[in-house]
Amino acid sequence: MSLKSLSSIVLVSLLGLLALSIPGCQDSPPEIIVKRNFNPCEHHLFEDPNRISFTDPKTKLMGYKDKKGHIVIRPQFIMASEFTEFGIAHVFFESTKWRPFTIDKTGKVLLENFLFDNGADYYCNGLSRFVKNGKIGFIDRKANIVIPAQFEWVTGFVFNVPVAVVGKGCKYVDQGAEYPTLEGGKFGLINQQGGIIVPIEFDIEYMKNGTPLLIKENRHYQVVQIGDTYKTKEIVDKNPSATPKLG
Repeated sequence: MSLKSLSSIVLVSLLGLLALSIPGCQDSPPEIIVKRNFNPCEHHLFEDPNRISFTDPKTKLMGYKDKKGHIVIRPQFIMASEFTEFGIAHVFFESTKWRPFTIDKTGKVLLENFLFDNGADYYCNGLSRFVKNGKIGFIDRKANIVIPAQFEWVTGFVFNVPVAVVGKGCKYVDQGAEYPTLEGGKFGLINQQGGIIVPIEFDIEYMKNGTPLLIKENRHYQVVQIGDTYKTKEIVDKNPSATPKLG
């Protein structure tokens, strides 16, 4: 290689390094708008052959039998899902009506699930909502608590990035509705470890075209991801909604 060629290579390399050091020359992370995406949400479809649901013809209640037909969990549920590969099932008791619970293979109640679409909440990005003492948190597919119940309201992790909108200090104003609305409180965002990534200080939250919008002092904000950080970005919304929607 000639000295001239070597000098050219060195010059190009130095120019490349210089460009990386100049603001605006290097590639910046793309701005990703947080939007709803149901693709990562699912129910378990696995059926354990040693725990098969059945209905008692006399009481019309459901229980479980093993593959030999022996009753392993007595009929006591008005609705019962099949057991998953992780050894849990979702059931409704006659005494508690439309409150779903998770049980283990012995029939022991592990926790109360969040009610969604007339059943236990979906698993979205591997996490599902549960309820304890009126607060909402998240569990994994084995019913292990990942985020303790601490929020009055929270969406699932149903967005195109792993975040959920949470609310504190709010309350339901129409408890009997399938999708009740909320009143009062403050809203923000958390990650899948329960860490707060957008402060819970916004006055209201609602969905517009699948995008969660936060309002503070009559200003509207959407949430964007830039690299590993999340920020609120003010937008102009000509038709704001006054009612947050459940997610």
